[in-house]
Amino acid sequence: MALLPDLQGLIDQAARRHGVPGAAVAVGTGDQLAEAATGVINLNTGVAATPDSLFPISSVTKTWTAALVLQLAHQGRLDLDDPVRLRREGAWWAAGE
Repeated sequence: MALLPDLQGLIDQAARRHGVPGAAVAVGTGDQLAEAATGVINLNTGVAATPDSLFPISSVTKTWTAALVLQLAHQGRLDLDDPVRLRREGAWWAAGE
């Protein structure tokens, strides 16, 4: 991993420090890619994490979505009081309407 030679050590250390049972990370720039994984994807099964692992994220996406909407509002790209219908043009879920 020429891009980040100590990525594995960094993810191992961060997981231990924060009590994370498993994680996978990829960092890319241009045509370079660095990947690493640590721990397990599920404490019950003990299956080892790999860079290709899929992790259940439950409701975390709600927090990410809210943070992104607030960033867009801060940039003036939307108003928090706008109805959703003003922003749905081209959205996959509005294609049939």
